[in-house]
Amino acid sequence: MVNIPETKTETVRRLVADGRYMEALRIAQGFRLGITKSDSDKLRRAHEAASNARFYASIGLDPEKLVYDGILTLKSIYLKGE
Repeated sequence: MVNIPETKTETVRRLVADGRYMEALRIAQGFRLGITKSDSDKLRRAHEAASNARFYASIGLDPEKLVYDGILTLKSIYLKGE
């Protein structure tokens, strides 16, 4: 039997289902195909805000809200049908 490697999308879906959101954001923030530009931007901003919270706070954005919005976006895209 051939062992087929897990795709990045499958990996993100598994990480989200396991509640490992930061790991999922790290991978999904680079996705462009199959998701809207708005969702892609939310994932990218969430990953960046988690990594650079002080910068986002310094420009007047709430890094915790950006991360929260990114996690909601992950869940809405990758937990469909569960």
